[in-house]
Amino acid sequence: ASATAAAAAAAAVSATAGMSSSEIARDPAPKELSAEEEAAFSKRLETYAQQAQMYAMPKKHKAALAKIPEEIRSIGDGSEDQLVALLKWFKESYFKWTDAPICVACGTKTNEKVGPVDPEEEDLKHGAHRVELWKCGSCGASSRFARYSDPEHLLDTRNGRCGEWANCFTLMLSALGFTCRLALDWTDHVWSEVRLGERWVHCDPCENSFDRPLLYEAGWGKKLTYIVAFSPLEVVDVSARYTADWVSMASRRSKVPESVVERLVTDADLKARSLGGGQHAPPWRDAETAELLQRRGPTEPSNRPSPEELVG
Repeated sequence: ASATAAAAAAAAVSATAGMSSSEIARDPAPKELSAEEEAAFSKRLETYAQQAQMYAMPKKHKAALAKIPEEIRSIGDGSEDQLVALLKWFKESYFKWTDAPICVACGTKTNEKVGPVDPEEEDLKHGAHRVELWKCGSCGASSRFARYSDPEHLLDTRNGRCGEWANCFTLMLSALGFTCRLALDWTDHVWSEVRLGERWVHCDPCENSFDRPLLYEAGWGKKLTYIVAFSPLEVVDVSARYTADWVSMASRRSKVPESVVERLVTDADLKARSLGGGQHAPPWRDAETAELLQRRGPTEPSNRPSPEELVG
């Protein structure tokens, strides 16, 4: 680790040294965790860690680059201007939101969710292990909505909810050369994180939102709990980056004790690196660990919502 990262880590530890356990709130509501609950948490980490491996595949990069307009590709690899341009184009011109699918029989929007159905072979081929069945109120026909997890296939379907949006967008970011991750919010949202300079930046393609990490808590009023970021080489609990009040967030993180979260995320992180061919943690890990630890301390002015983040 660099001297700067080491100093940052030491400063973060020093900042919390005089705090009580309730202030740091590392394990606000210890409880007995059943084997089933731990397995479910671990399985979710494993599923998204495996999905993130696709962001490093050259074949998928080639397919993504073929979809991105030349005027965006020519801006310059890894620049903020390029990122903002991609975000705007993706939101306004490329991907479409789907809360209910279009009826395959009459072309109107379906309006009644019947429930889940078994995926077919073609669904599984593109990573859709979940398929919803919807009924059309106009003609009565049924339509299927497969929840694809292969970001390359999403380049062609170009529709879905936040999971599909962020998955496809993260592939495009990676294809353009950005260091990026998929951020999964346990209270039901997904977005991207991008490494710009020396920091990780929030990037939500559904909202065309750039560098507004407190949007969900301050603007949407969400009661956030666990937020984990996934890339081909790491799995990181980044929850503290998305709150201005860690103690309140920690009080809601009672489903799984903090010590278990830390162990499961560490295991998933090491496994992701082994799958991705990496031996060591990324070079930014020490500095990021220090940042996230510091955000678990008393609220600082730098971690207060901006006017833009207060708008839901």
